[in-house]
Amino acid sequence: MSSAPDRENMLWQEEIANRPKHWVRLVTACNSKCVFCLDMDTPRNIYLDFEDIKADLQKGRDELDAWKVILSGGEATLHPKFPEIIRYAYEIGYGRVQIVTNGYRFGKDRQFLKQCLDAGLAEITFSLHGHTVELHDH
Repeated sequence: MSSAPDRENMLWQEEIANRPKHWVRLVTACNSKCVFCLDMDTPRNIYLDFEDIKADLQKGRDELDAWKVILSGGEATLHPKFPEIIRYAYEIGYGRVQIVTNGYRFGKDRQFLKQCLDAGLAEITFSLHGHTVELHDH
């Protein structure tokens, strides 16, 4: 039988998941070469301008009343202003910042991970592509 705090936490997580959200692409660059990549036909190695990203973030607040922003790519952590983007999202009123990532940069650069967490990164969704190292890395 579930305890009350577990139930309350589940309800809170469901509430968070159902709040308005806005997806913002930061880059088309990626440090992986997934065989099933959905962006295979997208021009690679594009880093969106910081001012354009800020405008897109503001659009999510103004037009969608988004509470949460999901930063994506390519591999969003490759954007040179990634921690600044997280900070800016909170400055303009987002309540939560999430990233979808392969996690390579976080795993190799703990200082970068700390910078992102200090900036307010609240949720990390890791892309896992197999149940073994070999399959995932393929």
